[in-house]
Amino acid sequence: MGGVNFLPVAEHQDETRAAYDGVVELYASMFANRLEAQPFARNMIGTFAELVRGTGNSRVADVGCGPGHLTAMLHDLGLDAFGLDLSRPWSITPGGPIRR
Repeated sequence: MGGVNFLPVAEHQDETRAAYDGVVELYASMFANRLEAQPFARNMIGTFAELVRGTGNSRVADVGCGPGHLTAMLHDLGLDAFGLDLSRPWSITPGGPIRR
């Protein structure tokens, strides 16, 4: 592709995971209450949840969930939400984190 180099996917994932693993606790503390302070974002998420519930299939994935704030909110809005994050050693379910 005209001189463009792409990292192998596995190598790129390892580098990304290592970078995020180094700041997980800082990130979690910085964004712990972010949604509570953003009414527009909460309303957009509520609208999304309403549209999903309207399909009859309430299962949703929060890909790149970090500490799971959005995952929990989606669950509270009646969705069967789960979260996945490359940099964390667990996935987030309505019952909380589970070890992989």
